[in-house]
Amino acid sequence: MASCTAVYENFGNLRIAEDVPSRQNSVWSNKTLLVTLALCITALVVFLSVGGVAYHQINEDFQEMQEQINMINLTLMMLSWDLYSLKGNMSSSCPVLWHMNKGKCFFFSYKKRTWSSAEKSCLNEKANLAVINTQETQKFLSRFRLKLNFWIGLRYNDSNWKWTDGSTLHTSETYWQPGQPSHLLKNNYCVYMSPESNGSLWAVAKCDEHKHWICEKLAA
Repeated sequence: MASCTAVYENFGNLRIAEDVPSRQNSVWSNKTLLVTLALCITALVVFLSVGGVAYHQINEDFQEMQEQINMINLTLMMLSWDLYSLKGNMSSSCPVLWHMNKGKCFFFSYKKRTWSSAEKSCLNEKANLAVINTQETQKFLSRFRLKLNFWIGLRYNDSNWKWTDGSTLHTSETYWQPGQPSHLLKNNYCVYMSPESNGSLWAVAKCDEHKHWICEKLAA
């Protein structure tokens, strides 16, 4: 890089000589300096490009690692909650890794899927994506202080909000983030719970995005 700096300084100090032989030598010298300077610029561009790609990859790896850490913390918290629940009720009516509240069982996924794929996964467990139509349910799910985004069973289609159980959204029982939902909504938008300082609130995203999800079903 020092040689490139020297080339640039020499290039800035070039002058045209008055005598013809010296001028010819100066032309060749100018060409050499121009070529060298061009090579230096090319090398710099390549270096910056490679550095940018490397930074982007490192940033992606860091975000993925951070999400894995959040998922591990969530798992530990859920296991602690399971232990607490078992102490209070040794005959739990929910499957392993499901969490009971008011006669219902809830499952927090460890994987990511689209909204439709997540709903199919819940159906395979004889459940649906979680329906939050009471303040009690919202408080229960927010109690986990989720650090990840989780699909719930609310979808916008044909100018209506509908839950996976077929019921419509009651505006008196909504827990939107500030500025949500956007008034520019179109079909195929779904709702997820997103971490906030005062609990997990609702936000919208395209249904084909990949997120974790929450299943819900009646306790046995």
